[in-house]
Order: sequence, then C-alpha cells, then structure tokens
Amino acid sequence: MASAMPMSPAPTPASPTPPYPKAPVLGTPLAVGCLIANIIIPGLGTLIAGITSGRPLIGRAIAQFFLAIIIVGWVWGVVTGVQLLSNASWADRTGAAREG
Repeated sequence: MASAMPMSPAPTPASPTPPYPKAPVLGTPLAVGCLIANIIIPGLGTLIAGITSGRPLIGRAIAQFFLAIIIVGWVWGVVTGVQLLSNASWADRTGAAREG
C-alpha cells in the first residue's frame, strides 16, 4: 500500500513591487537611521529619505513636523519609517535595486 506523501507548497514568486510603492527603497542601515530620525524629530527621516532617493518627499516631511504638535505627525513619521524599513527588507529578500 503506497503512502500519500504530503505536497509541499510551491514557492511564491517575489513581488515585482515593494510593499509600499510610495516610500523609497533604501538600504537597511539608511532605513533604520531614517526611522530613528523620525522617532526623534518627526519628518527628519522622511526628509533624509527623500533627499537620498531623489523623491519629492519634502511636503510630507514638513507636514509630519508641524502635525507633531498634535501627535499625528509623530505617528505618521514612525509609520513612514516602518514603511522604509519594510521596503529595505523586501529589497534584501528579492535583491531589488535601491534608490538611496
């Protein structure tokens, strides 16, 4: 009697786009630095990410800085930093090109 061997799931192909396409794909050390900068001064990490990647993120950075007064900008900055780190992790897994 032949035993049924469990089938292993087929590997899923890597996504051709990063998890957060509006955020730039940076190197992991730079993404960590931007996250830390956004925690300390909301918008600073976003500004650094925009400058190093060549993306126009200055408006988002300014909004994060001024909205930090009511905590919204700080939370937004931390979320942006986590998105940068997620995109960097995606690039490490897939070998995708980085912008910064």
